[in-house]
Amino acid sequence: MPLAHSRFAVCICVLLAAGCSTISPEERVASFDEGVRLYDAGQYEDAYKIFDDLSYVDAAAARNAGLMLRKGQGVKKDPAAAKQMFQFAAQAGLATAAADLGEMLLDGEGGSPDPGAALPWLQLAATAHHAIAEYHLGRMYEDGTGVSKDIGLAKKLYADAAASGLEDAATRLKALGGEPPPLRSTTEDTSGPSRESEAPSASPQPAETPSPPQSQAPADAAPAPQSGDDYQDISKPDFSTPEEDAPDAPDLAPPGDNTPDALPPVADPSSSGTPGSDPAAP
Repeated sequence: MPLAHSRFAVCICVLLAAGCSTISPEERVASFDEGVRLYDAGQYEDAYKIFDDLSYVDAAAARNAGLMLRKGQGVKKDPAAAKQMFQFAAQAGLATAAADLGEMLLDGEGGSPDPGAALPWLQLAATAHHAIAEYHLGRMYEDGTGVSKDIGLAKKLYADAAASGLEDAATRLKALGGEPPPLRSTTEDTSGPSRESEAPSASPQPAETPSPPQSQAPADAAPAPQSGDDYQDISKPDFSTPEEDAPDAPDLAPPGDNTPDALPPVADPSSSGTPGSDPAAP
């Protein structure tokens, strides 16, 4: 078993046995904040080390480490390791990480494009009104890539993404004869890195494979986050009824049995020698 994969397995064992008690919640948050400070200062190697060290107990840190691995900031560029980090964070309930993973699989970063594997992750992120995930799903339904062509659903996805301020979605919606809706009062930067550490849980649980949303689940999606950092309780995704002023996410057809249920074996980033990768700004 590759070292990176085994480290995830060890972390799950620690979660079960001791609740990752080797670092206190206060220390974890302080360390995460220091990682964000270092990243903003351009000290990527030091920032990556902090996020990597926290990645096995904090989903937001895992996503930031994945973003840096994906772009090669402070660590050697490693798409396979980035996808592993994203999957770990997505399985813990972080919608932004699910969108990152879906995008990489869809575009074939680090391998061949795999729309079927990307679909359930993008759908999962879309239930949280993640604009970029909605845009990618819209393109899939517009073009019939990995799904049955459905222009009506594509327009709904574009409209919801456009309401979050995504101009590409508004452009595609207009091209299909639709009219972009008014912008929401607050929008989010879903492409950037997480800037707040996961809220500590009294009884941490190992990450579980997310269940693909059923056909009606998106209609009951959670309200759109108030900002790109508004993912405090990422260990337990909440797809409860949205607030009255939040538009429903478009209904998505169930993806079938495509949801990955195991972490892909990849080489340990630390064994590759040089550090270097980039989060969308921690």
